[in-house]
Amino acid sequence: SVLPEGHSCRHGTVLQLLQSGSGTDPEIGYFLISLSYCWSITDCLPGMSGGILSDGAGNTIFIKCMECMSASDFTPDFPADQSHITGTFEFRGGSGLYENIKGEGEIDALVTNNGKVAAISHHWKGYFKMPD
Repeated sequence: SVLPEGHSCRHGTVLQLLQSGSGTDPEIGYFLISLSYCWSITDCLPGMSGGILSDGAGNTIFIKCMECMSASDFTPDFPADQSHITGTFEFRGGSGLYENIKGEGEIDALVTNNGKVAAISHHWKGYFKMPD
C-alpha cells in the first residue's frame, strides 16, 4: 500500500512488480540488483521504477528507471507474453565507493510469461562517472 520513495503518485489500486537478479560488469565486478516497478490499474499510467545495485563488497548504487510504455500496455494480464519493454535509467548516488556516482543509459527488456510465471531478461547499456 506504500509506493517506494521517488515514485509518482497513482490513483486507485497500485500494482507492484519486483525483480531481482545478478550480473557482472567490467568496472563493478559481480553485483546483485533489485528493482521495483509500480503502475495503477485505475488510470493505467506507468510509474517510475527504481532499485538498488550492490557490488560484492557491499557498496550500493541507487537506480531510477523510466520505461517507455503507454496506457495501452497496462492490461489486466500485464506483463503479457513476449512484451518488449524499453526505457532509460540513471545512477543517482549510492553508498560507500559509489556515494556520489552519476550516470545514465538505456534498458532493453523482454518479458516471457506462460500464464503461471513471468520472467524478464534485461540488457542495460550505459555509463557512470565516479566522483572526483
